[in-house]
Amino acid sequence: MRGFIEKVNDKNLNGKSTHYIPHHAVKKDSTTTPIRIVYDCSCKKSPDHASLNDCLMSTPPDLNDLTKILMGFRTNKYAISTDIEKAFLHIGLDEKDRDFTPFFFG
Repeated sequence: MRGFIEKVNDKNLNGKSTHYIPHHAVKKDSTTTPIRIVYDCSCKKSPDHASLNDCLMSTPPDLNDLTKILMGFRTNKYAISTDIEKAFLHIGLDEKDRDFTPFFFG
């Protein structure tokens, strides 16, 4: 799994109550990514429990100032642009937060 996923065995759970994130595959006609895994973080363990999305801090997105970006292109000799479409899976979780994001994969 390219190192994105950490395998956890039953001994690591230490009797903690755990909620697993449900997921499913989405298939599309694409040569680069024919199957994509989608996680449902809004799913609740039961009606009286909070979902993972309910527990996350909700803040407005930190948008870049377009004028500042364009001026940077004008004031410097070189400009670099990149596509970070596949970068999402390279974002790491702090070790203390990993207990809140388990899922089954077989």
